[in-house]
Amino acid sequence: MNLARGIQQETDANYSNDSTSGANALSWTTNDTHQTATIAGTIMAPGDSRVDADYFNLGGIPAGKTIFLSLRLPGSSSLNPVLEVRNSLNNIVSIAYDPSAAVARLDVTSPDTYYAVVLGSSGSGPDAQYLLDASIWPTIELTFVDLSVSGVTIPASASSGQTVHLAWTVENHGTATTGVATWYDRVVLSSNERYGDGDDIPLTSVQHTGLQGLGAGEHYTAGADVQLPLGHSGNYWIFVDTDQNNVVFEYLYEGNNIGQSASQMAIALTPAADLEARDVSVPMIG
Repeated sequence: MNLARGIQQETDANYSNDSTSGANALSWTTNDTHQTATIAGTIMAPGDSRVDADYFNLGGIPAGKTIFLSLRLPGSSSLNPVLEVRNSLNNIVSIAYDPSAAVARLDVTSPDTYYAVVLGSSGSGPDAQYLLDASIWPTIELTFVDLSVSGVTIPASASSGQTVHLAWTVENHGTATTGVATWYDRVVLSSNERYGDGDDIPLTSVQHTGLQGLGAGEHYTAGADVQLPLGHSGNYWIFVDTDQNNVVFEYLYEGNNIGQSASQMAIALTPAADLEARDVSVPMIG
């Protein structure tokens, strides 16, 4: 994994780190009052009736600390990850609202040994690579923003070239108000469940402008009427990337700014539109 040169490497021979007892221990770097660590891993393909789950031992953490976890995927990764925080009893304790967004957080109120767990909702094997970023901070020091997208609504079906209405919700799950009030939400059409790869078709960018920053726990709803591209048919997902240019500082939470429609939109070819898309001229008879 060239992206991970000089970074800690997961050890997972024969699925050895798929439990708390075999978890890889993270090596922490201390910076003033907080600690950080990064480790590279791969979700292996199932074998011997076992599905890979990568456990990382975060160590004993006292009350009054907050655990932050975030995953980065190389462009070639096939992984759709899920990220959890577990305690010494192997119970999920993360307060992250959506672990499938590849971020997790826990405000520690009970001292214990805690673990980061990486799983795949889909994608495994040599290409299912990731980088796990972890940090531990004193909870009282934390002020951070965490924008996320939910409730992406789309029509069940449409025709190529047709204008359709799309809507979504953006919420700040952090502890602080955004330092800016204006940013853009990018809307993308995709034939697969991966945002940012070669099949994405940008549809529009919608400007969000508030009277002030978006406060902790606040949300807004947005929407757009967009024309579907000509000459395309099949089942497509809609992705919305809030704050597409990262003008809002979100610490480790930039990676969960992308929301996905709950289902696909079936797009059918429109004969007239497709003739226009191909610039086909129909000969006159007479």
